[in-house]
Amino acid sequence: MKTLSKSRHRYILKKRTNKEWEKALKAIRSDEIRTMCCLIVWFDFFSECEPRRESPQVIIQAKADWNYWSLVHRQLKTTPKHLENALIRLGYHPDIAHNRSLVLAE
Repeated sequence: MKTLSKSRHRYILKKRTNKEWEKALKAIRSDEIRTMCCLIVWFDFFSECEPRRESPQVIIQAKADWNYWSLVHRQLKTTPKHLENALIRLGYHPDIAHNRSLVLAE
C-alpha cells in the first residue's frame, strides 16, 4: 500500500470540518493524550487560519485543561511514542507525527 505524501496528508487534514475534528479527537480515550493532540491540532490547523476559524469545542476545552495537566500533574505519563501513534491515527503523516511528538522529549 502506497503512503500518501506529507503535503497530501496536510491537505486532507486542512479540509476536515470541525465536526470531523471533534469526532476524531473525542475518539482518543486518554484525557492526557487527547489534550496534547488537541493543542497540536489547534497550533497546526487553527491558530493562524485566516480568516479566523472557530476551533471545535473539544479543542477549546483542551486549551482550558492544559493548565491542569502541566501544573497540577507536573509529570505527564504520555510518552512521545504514545503521542506519535495518536497523531498518526488522527491522520498525520508518520514523519510529521514523529516530529510533533518530540515536544514531549524537550
